Amino acid sequence: MKNLINLNINLNNNLNYIKTLSFSKLEKLLVGVEKPGRYIGHEYGIKSKSLEFLSSLKAPVIAALVFPDIYEVGMSNLGIQILYDVINRNPDFSAERVFSPWIDFENNLRKEKIKLFSLENRIFLDCFDLIGFNAAHEMLYTNILNILNLSEIETSSSKRNSIFPLICSGGASCVNPWPMSKFMDFFVIGDGEEVIISILKEIKEFKLILSDFILSKGKKKKTFDFSGISKNKKNYILKKISLIDGVFVPAYYKTIYNFDSTIKEFKVCQKDAKQIPVKKAVLKNLDSFQNLTDIVVPNIKTIHDRLNVEIMRGCFRGCRFCQAGFLYRPVRQKKIDNLILQSVSGLRNTGYDEISFTSLSSTDYKSLADLIISITSQPEFRKISVSLPSIRLDSLNIEIIEKLISGRKTGLTFAPEAGSQRLREVIKKDLHEEDLLGSIKLAFLKGWTKIKLYFMIGLPTETEDDIKSIVFLLNKIITLAKQVLPKEKFSRIQINVSINAFCPKPFTPFQWVSQDSIQGIKRKISLINSLINEDFRPMKKYVKINWTSPYKSHIECILSRGDDKICNVIEILHKKGAKFENWTDFFNYELWAESFKELKIDPFFYSERQYLLNEILPWDVIDIGIKKEFFLKEYELANKAANNKVLTNKAAADIAATKEDMKVDIIKNIVKLKGRKETKSNAEKFHSDNHFKNHSDSHFTNHFTSHFTNHSSNNTNNHTNNHTCDNTSNHSSNNTSNNTYNSKQYNKYNILGYGNSNYYSSYYIRFKFFKVKEFKYLSHLDVLNILIKALLRAGLKLKYSKGFNPKPKIILSNPIPLGFESFAEYCDIELEEDIDIGEFKDLLNSKLPDRIIVDKAVKQSSNNKYLSVMSQADLILYDLGILNINDINIENDNNDNNKHDLKYAVKYDLKNYLKEDFEKFFAVFLENNSDIKESIYKIEIDTSLKVYGFLKIIQNEDKKKSNKIFKLKEFLEKLSDFLNLKNLKIFDVKKIEMFIIRNGKLLTPLECF
Repeated sequence: MKNLINLNINLNNNLNYIKTLSFSKLEKLLVGVEKPGRYIGHEYGIKSKSLEFLSSLKAPVIAALVFPDIYEVGMSNLGIQILYDVINRNPDFSAERVFSPWIDFENNLRKEKIKLFSLENRIFLDCFDLIGFNAAHEMLYTNILNILNLSEIETSSSKRNSIFPLICSGGASCVNPWPMSKFMDFFVIGDGEEVIISILKEIKEFKLILSDFILSKGKKKKTFDFSGISKNKKNYILKKISLIDGVFVPAYYKTIYNFDSTIKEFKVCQKDAKQIPVKKAVLKNLDSFQNLTDIVVPNIKTIHDRLNVEIMRGCFRGCRFCQAGFLYRPVRQKKIDNLILQSVSGLRNTGYDEISFTSLSSTDYKSLADLIISITSQPEFRKISVSLPSIRLDSLNIEIIEKLISGRKTGLTFAPEAGSQRLREVIKKDLHEEDLLGSIKLAFLKGWTKIKLYFMIGLPTETEDDIKSIVFLLNKIITLAKQVLPKEKFSRIQINVSINAFCPKPFTPFQWVSQDSIQGIKRKISLINSLINEDFRPMKKYVKINWTSPYKSHIECILSRGDDKICNVIEILHKKGAKFENWTDFFNYELWAESFKELKIDPFFYSERQYLLNEILPWDVIDIGIKKEFFLKEYELANKAANNKVLTNKAAADIAATKEDMKVDIIKNIVKLKGRKETKSNAEKFHSDNHFKNHSDSHFTNHFTSHFTNHSSNNTNNHTNNHTCDNTSNHSSNNTSNNTYNSKQYNKYNILGYGNSNYYSSYYIRFKFFKVKEFKYLSHLDVLNILIKALLRAGLKLKYSKGFNPKPKIILSNPIPLGFESFAEYCDIELEEDIDIGEFKDLLNSKLPDRIIVDKAVKQSSNNKYLSVMSQADLILYDLGILNINDINIENDNNDNNKHDLKYAVKYDLKNYLKEDFEKFFAVFLENNSDIKESIYKIEIDTSLKVYGFLKIIQNEDKKKSNKIFKLKEFLEKLSDFLNLKNLKIFDVKKIEMFIIRNGKLLTPLECF
């Protein structure tokens, strides 16, 4: 019975084995953290079960879905959202989310000796039954080990003594499971929606069996043979899970090597284990699962801050470098009726003002035109923008896109991949230069001035002329823009170019080829830069080049094509502190080289070696549904295309002609550009912390688009062999069918029956709301975005500003520092339609996260002019709880109170001090700090200290004059030092009201509206 510890079994309907982090300890961890909003949870749309509900179940199963990067990246991943929804729909299962903590928060965890925990119930990871990692790409591997270490879980699966938690991984990189095989109990290969439920059912059944076994005190039952469990309990459940399609258990197989380190064979070392190769899981019908319409809406801005809707899975293009194009086959498209309902419901349930129709090649969806127009034609969505992360542009698609983003044109993305037509034929990128230029020309004519292009270098059979062709193509695009755009618009042209080193990936026709050397890639990047900076200098103004580090691409290739020997390299890297290897500031190639040297492993064996066509490959243990003979045939066709002299000569002729044209064009450009001021683009940019700004991969977020189960979501992956399929060829007949829009056809989807409102009518509402507990760590801008989404979820008709990028007319009251609760936040909004004020309050509260509560609201008609609350407010009132240090012995209850009971949850007394004594004491403090004294209107002392601080400099004779603005943090810092002299401490600070001084009286913003 001693071996049955740590089983995570719910006996007698209790959850004593589940340990959680209290709110008071979370607050300690948030001290000094740059972005505390990453760790507080309580977003709108969370679906995890409460601990109280789980305790009512017998043997509930809880799973942690872990994305091993920061919150902003992980919450942009559609796959995590899909699995989170699928699991939590089942009453017996609960899923919670976990992300990699940033360096500051990790340091606090280690300093306080606190384990990593989930967002929803703050459950420590070692208390879960299942931990599933989303290994979307190889550069996340060290983060996975770091998360296990932060959770005090053994990284090596063989050293983990307890049955639970079971550790698994999925995602695109897991099609070669060996580099992480030492650390995983099993891998999930393929689509995960059905697999994950099957796994959780096996775990629940296993826990029920063990529960009965323990309760019967070890007595065997006639209905079940427990002998297998008692000998090796963990192997028993792994064996059951291994029988599920798409599950690979690495401990059941052994790699046998030849003397030259190539693979001789794979041996099955577990009785009754599945024979290899293990087939991937395939979800045959994407419409078989309920539409995902109510995703978790992040509290802070994420990389892809929009509603992502998967319209199809798989791609038939067959680009020879693209791993995703083969992994996600067969091609499956969702029904348009389901997509329309999902999109409409999703926009209403989330409040997003942007929707993205995602797939590997979105424009290959046969009813894309109908889908887009059916959404954008509805009056309630007239302000939303639509994006397609993978675009195949022709004239029809440009016209559709123009309709759906009229007035708000973001950038357009193309992926030529190679500069020359010859090389595009080799990689089977079915895109001709004349088609590309034609599409870009049409985009310019329709008003676009920002274009993004993806290229790869180091492709098989690549020559110097192919590299030069990239620059020549860029110059053709700029020349084209100059021809079709007015001077003012041409000055704003912006061509963002992303260049990545090709990485031969498993399950592609190029899986056997060698990767170009690091020095070779560096030379090619240098050639491109020198051409732009010297031969085509005028181009530099309009072109911005970004590239992935060739050293990072080298490591990615090793991890992608590695065997089980690479496990030890990753383990050593982790022990040396490696993490966030995909981030420029943290990637350390010297550390990798040092680790390979210590283990006497040749890294170039995996990257720069040409694999033999008949050798056994590490990923041959997996069957993705495409035979190796197919890849061999495609590889031979690529070689034939490379040797096609007609293509090669044509490419050379194009280069020579372009070069001559450019000589004349350079001289003209130099003359015309002299004295012209550079105009910045009006394109929207993502603003976050400096870590995002410093990342070398301008589209780095596209690394994170596969989910824990290999599922494709925002498939604009910037790994060299997972680029978007934006071919402009017209050989797909499906793409041009049913593109005529019939307005009557889509009236049935206008579910709420929104009519045309009078745009010129205005109704003004001012409301007061609380921001409490975890949400006191959200910034002013974060709260504003939360309110906007909530107002849109409530179906309220917000008024918008005019201009290029309309914004809703909403103004918040003055911001307060992070870390302080507020019971007096104010917001002014302008609506197109009237609404009962009581209905408004109830409706908005129902659409807000539980840590924001609307308290009161008032409205006025459009006939009255009013000043915003920020311009009106004169004073801010803070309540300070002050205690004798000897009296402080308070630990906040871990249980979260109901949001409507949070106001003034605790009262604090100025114990052992008479009111008069403290007034004298505080007066001395003010005399010693004249600047603070001038910033304070008045103070009140009762059971707490109330401070009325000036929000602005006031010179009006009708009001008390003020030359200083009250600064809370400065005040608290100086007051704390002064209070220490009397053995007193500030224990709690709240904002409790704002005031407007009018005729010597203090009125609240609601009274002055």
